[in-house]
Amino acid sequence: MRKGRIAALAIISALACLSHRAHAQPHNSFGPMGGIHCGYWTRVEAGVTYAKDAGAHYKWGYGGWKLTGVVEASHARSVGVEVGYWADALLAFGMNMGYYSDFTHSEIVLRPEIGLGAMGVRLVYGYNLLPTLRGVGRHELSLIGYLPVIDLGVASGGY
Repeated sequence: MRKGRIAALAIISALACLSHRAHAQPHNSFGPMGGIHCGYWTRVEAGVTYAKDAGAHYKWGYGGWKLTGVVEASHARSVGVEVGYWADALLAFGMNMGYYSDFTHSEIVLRPEIGLGAMGVRLVYGYNLLPTLRGVGRHELSLIGYLPVIDLGVASGGY
């Protein structure tokens, strides 16, 4: 199982780095994102992101909104959905709100994140606030990647 995780992380990182395009002005983009969260249990997430790159001022930076589904990888005892905001430009941060269920109980969890990231790939530490479900621990180390597939053109100010 460990070799499979390493291979998945390498593929996510390589695709995100290869897909990066530097623009003179910030551009909006849309595309898939995925990640692996290592904490109490290993969980995987997959979903979509609406993001903006930083343009020529800082060519490695991205930031945007995400909507993802999350499932416990090892036993599938809990599933969930997350919405959040993230950004990376060497220093990475994010704030997620997740709704998780173990098919008997459910809960809402807030998770601030901080770590390192560039070009849509980030390695972050997250702290889940108020988790009570089995499989949702307090501390997580996550590797997450974003692949900007659709270029939506020049960004205008905010999101």
